Amino acid sequence: MKKLLQSLFILAFTFASTAQAQISKTSIGSSWNMYTVLTPSTNPVHVNDGLGTISFAHRQNAEFPGGSGVMQTTWSEDGGLTWGNYILQPTNDSTELNYNRYPSGLIVDPIGDGLSSAHTVVCGPSTAPVGDGWSGNYFYNYALDGSGGREFLLYDSDTEFPSFTRNSMMADKSDVIRVLGYDGDQGAQLVVSTGTFDPVGQSYFTDFVYAATASYYVGETLDANGNVTTPAAWGPAEPLNLGDTVFYLTSENYDLFSDGTIDETWTNELEIINNYDANGDLLDVPDTLQVWNNVANIQDAEGNWVPTTFPYDSFYVELNGSVDSTLVEGTPGYYWTQQGLTSDGLVEFYDYSMAFNENGNIGYVVHQGTDANGQIVPFVHYTSDGGSTWTQLDHDFSVIEAYILPAYNGGIDCTVDINGDLHMISCLFEGDASIAETNRKLYDIVVNPADWNAHWISDINTERVLDTDPMAIHGIGYNHRIQAARSSDGSKVFAIWTDVNLEEFGEEIEKVEFPDIYAFGKDVQTGLVTGVTNFTKYTIVEGACYWMFTSPVTYDTENSYNLPTTISEAGNSELDAMEHFYIDGISFDKGDFIIENWNMDITQIPSIEFDIYPNPASDFANLSLNMEGEGDVSISVLNAIGQEVFYSNDTYKSGIHCVKIDLNGLEAGVYFYTVTSENFSNTRRLVVK
Repeated sequence: MKKLLQSLFILAFTFASTAQAQISKTSIGSSWNMYTVLTPSTNPVHVNDGLGTISFAHRQNAEFPGGSGVMQTTWSEDGGLTWGNYILQPTNDSTELNYNRYPSGLIVDPIGDGLSSAHTVVCGPSTAPVGDGWSGNYFYNYALDGSGGREFLLYDSDTEFPSFTRNSMMADKSDVIRVLGYDGDQGAQLVVSTGTFDPVGQSYFTDFVYAATASYYVGETLDANGNVTTPAAWGPAEPLNLGDTVFYLTSENYDLFSDGTIDETWTNELEIINNYDANGDLLDVPDTLQVWNNVANIQDAEGNWVPTTFPYDSFYVELNGSVDSTLVEGTPGYYWTQQGLTSDGLVEFYDYSMAFNENGNIGYVVHQGTDANGQIVPFVHYTSDGGSTWTQLDHDFSVIEAYILPAYNGGIDCTVDINGDLHMISCLFEGDASIAETNRKLYDIVVNPADWNAHWISDINTERVLDTDPMAIHGIGYNHRIQAARSSDGSKVFAIWTDVNLEEFGEEIEKVEFPDIYAFGKDVQTGLVTGVTNFTKYTIVEGACYWMFTSPVTYDTENSYNLPTTISEAGNSELDAMEHFYIDGISFDKGDFIIENWNMDITQIPSIEFDIYPNPASDFANLSLNMEGEGDVSISVLNAIGQEVFYSNDTYKSGIHCVKIDLNGLEAGVYFYTVTSENFSNTRRLVVK
């Protein structure tokens, strides 16, 4: 589709930061293939201000053995200048664990002794154990000093909340980690996974054996003459209840000669516990659990074999009707709990995001999708107790109307500021059912339990690249990679995205095929903003900032807020090695927050009342403009395939004006006319008879 006319004043909205000229590009490492970077909503880049680290989680370097399912955390301790440190996970070379995908990762210090006790944490979806189909999620943590960690694979079959988990990973100042996923293909439920560090570890049982009762095998008893007084038999079946202890064998129980050596001929290879009756027939489950006595024959000095009962081992009945047969010893590390959130009113799932404040008590989960009217809106859930309880907010986001809809174009990302307000950074576009995309805009939608409003940040110049477009990279499309970030304390919020500099690459560019990195910052306490900066314009990475990621928290210095950012370069195919690079210099000085009265609130943007008549029309149409104030206005008419058939640009004083549009020579059909001023743009339909 031909790109529609952009705002005549877009250059006035660009504020050139003094940091723009300081861009540098440093190699981080590589991945076995492209599939580590496809999703912009994962969070592989993270800053830890307290440790002085910047980390990047990715599939392991292409030259390393073990395949693409091994996750690598590479980090810098000098502000991104060098990247020589890394850890590979899983560390145990487990074939079962080596099927990991789409990593998010960070470095935390849950023990509090600095880098000497810090851990890397990575998580994402898994296709273990055989690599064919999503089966669960991996949650790995490991100490930077190599002293150990916990590598946990949570299968969907073992959890109440099976999910595809990879989005919005963050740690609060207590090093509690949260990451978001969704259930299955439909996304009807979002799943919040929360990890807390246990310095001792948590033991647990697995391999459930189900039974309603338990019966012990009692061996025969003999009198003084060796005669059998009580034959061997199964004892009475007694109920199993929660909290009971069942005794059982843990290993082979050998008969022993009098000198203590093993009688190999008579090793008692008894089953520890079984669900078979005395005849060896399988019992129905639940039924009686049969437990053998721990008995072996010991030869005395005279050569007599004496049945001897040894102390039992035991296991605990965790649930009525079930007992655990295997104890898994806990190890120090992160342990994970999950909670599911369902959005009332959601019809079709589009996207999702999550963010918490610095303290970790206030958080929001955003479920983006269509409502009953077919409008794409955010369904927002709120917590003020760290995620123990959630409330779905009942805000009506339909105020964003007049063909302005949240777009699936560039994605959505979120952050929470110092006031506990949510900032949803999202691409919006103006259009209707007959137009794919027009007049794309970037908004900061600010939400709290009491209220919400939408703040305009910038116009978007281009459309996303589809998998089918010729500029797709090895058949893989990409969008504007929208990222949200905050300063450590949340007093500043930032939007970061990619777009094309049309001044440099030409007004005819329609797709985001030559991406630069743009950013915008706001001080939520003063209301002052930085304006929009194209940081990579006229730099070594101009037009080549593909697969961008930014840390959700800034790297703060005394005078600046640095936004650690990475880009990646593909190889000769999607399965060849991909190179990853750190882009230094994406930052704002504290003195950059100087712009007042930025026209951000959509409810405060001055509008132009306009209409066209007659409609349908034949030879001409009259466009009436009712101007609130003096300003330049452009009018553009496009046909159904996006060709511009009429254009005008004039200055109009406040009041009512009429513009005559000549329709002679136009074929009958549906056309679209757009009225654009400095801070207003709207598109409607015109039918030509």
